Amino acid sequence: MKKGVFHRIFPPPKFLQMRTAGLDISDHSIRYVNLIGARNGFKIASFGARRVPDGTIESGEVKDIDGLVKAFNGLKADLGTAFVNVSLPEERAYIVKLRTPRLKRAEIRTGLDLQLSEHVPLSSSEAVFDYDLLGNQNKKRRGYLDVALSVMPRSSVEKYLAFLSRIKLLPMAFEIEAQATARAVIPKGDQGTFMIVDLGETRTGISVVEREVVVLSSSVNIGGQLITVSIQKALSVSFEEAERIKIEKGLTGGKQDDRLFPAIMSVVAALRDEIGKHFMYWHTHKDQDGESHPPIEKIILCGGNAPMHGLGDYLSSGLSMEAELANVMVNIRSLDEYIPDINFNESLRYATAIGLALRDIS
Repeated sequence: MKKGVFHRIFPPPKFLQMRTAGLDISDHSIRYVNLIGARNGFKIASFGARRVPDGTIESGEVKDIDGLVKAFNGLKADLGTAFVNVSLPEERAYIVKLRTPRLKRAEIRTGLDLQLSEHVPLSSSEAVFDYDLLGNQNKKRRGYLDVALSVMPRSSVEKYLAFLSRIKLLPMAFEIEAQATARAVIPKGDQGTFMIVDLGETRTGISVVEREVVVLSSSVNIGGQLITVSIQKALSVSFEEAERIKIEKGLTGGKQDDRLFPAIMSVVAALRDEIGKHFMYWHTHKDQDGESHPPIEKIILCGGNAPMHGLGDYLSSGLSMEAELANVMVNIRSLDEYIPDINFNESLRYATAIGLALRDIS
């Protein structure tokens, strides 16, 4: 994946091009990761998370900058740096795979800018965009470029810029979260095709990665909180206890409980169906040449709710496709040589932040 700054909002001078922290901003939390060089790779120097006050960010849109600033005024001290690579929410983003005549690199951005409104419901003045080039594997297409175009509303990006400026953080790059997540969970250089399912608190991100580039991305309003609330109601327990039961017992432990299993299945089955729709779309729709997309080889699960017992097996069975938990350290350092301070299950929450931190050094 290329290193271009999202829309090149402001290219930093060379003396500022130092290592940056990955900052993953969502409706409910801000997570950060700092990496430092180590023998045979990197290691996590620091990581952490803070809750986002309710109502300050909704569906990826900043609603209350003053409230955010008040909550995160000391974040710079936690990060240990002012320089950050920042995620942008999938809910507000458009990712489009398209083909253009082969151009010189300096001409690509201008060419995409001219045809932007043909592919997304935003004019050039209303949008900021970046792009990734896919390696062209088809000899018939040598006169063309395959491009993954990423677009965000300018007004949304400007709100994030205003927030970061007020808490004294300097964004080196903005990146749609699916792209950062892919950088963390897919081994560098792997040219395969994968589906990434990021199971969050209130939503799930579903993306397809082809030749190390995100070419399809969507977000569905099904998250781990729905499962927790369903368990809470079925078992008449606290939210905290329902959270513990969800992760520790999950689908596997719930089979022996005639209250727990239906409570979990009511949500997980809906999630499986949504993943299945995206899986089917990819395999049944043709590309611009009328040819089939390369088949998805594997489903990779990440996010805070991914480690729920039995979820991977259930999705594998229901979708007839291997579904496995991500290794978010795969591009940092071999786990045979390095035991990070963060445990495996918790690390799945930091996939996006890790991918952002890897952006400048991978």
